[in-house]
Amino acid sequence: MLMAFARILKKRAVMRWWPVLLLIFPRWGAALESSEVLALATPSLVLVQAKKAQGDAGLVASGVVIRPQQVITSCAMVQVGAGYEVQSGGRGYPATLVLADTEKELCLLEVKDLAAPPAQRGSSAGLAMQMSIWSVAMREGKAAIEEGVVIQLRGGQPPLIETTNLGNPTSVGGGLYNSEGQLVGIATRFYEAGRETYFTAPV
Repeated sequence: MLMAFARILKKRAVMRWWPVLLLIFPRWGAALESSEVLALATPSLVLVQAKKAQGDAGLVASGVVIRPQQVITSCAMVQVGAGYEVQSGGRGYPATLVLADTEKELCLLEVKDLAAPPAQRGSSAGLAMQMSIWSVAMREGKAAIEEGVVIQLRGGQPPLIETTNLGNPTSVGGGLYNSEGQLVGIATRFYEAGRETYFTAPV
């Protein structure tokens, strides 16, 4: 009898606090909306510019802060003899190329004094065909998001990721995010049989 009464009291307590729990954890266990993914991704998103000379328009792409004062971007940005600048929060920061992974086409820049926070990282190992995915990149000076699905996983582990929301130069250097808003890859450009193709390389 006492045990049954205790269970009833416990159940009533849970029911009384349930609305409060929903307010505190409104989306616990659920996939994020596009706006929520964008809000998580934007603070770590930067613009990367490569210039060979003063006045040169150079190449421009997105980049993502991967560790404090370190930015990862596509090696499509790399130019022999170029200087690099990372733009974040309305400021420009000189950057130095410290690593180039030619297999993944990903390059790492060191950016002294950059205050932007690193992205929260996930794993590409959890991706599957037709899974929802979000690409976030700088377009016309603003962070832009596009939802898509995974349509191909190429190669071994971790694989190159092909999605429906990549396929144009404006995505290059931007991040690919899972349903929890975690960074799983960087959009980059490859050449196959003389043709440009766009994939996401895992990070």
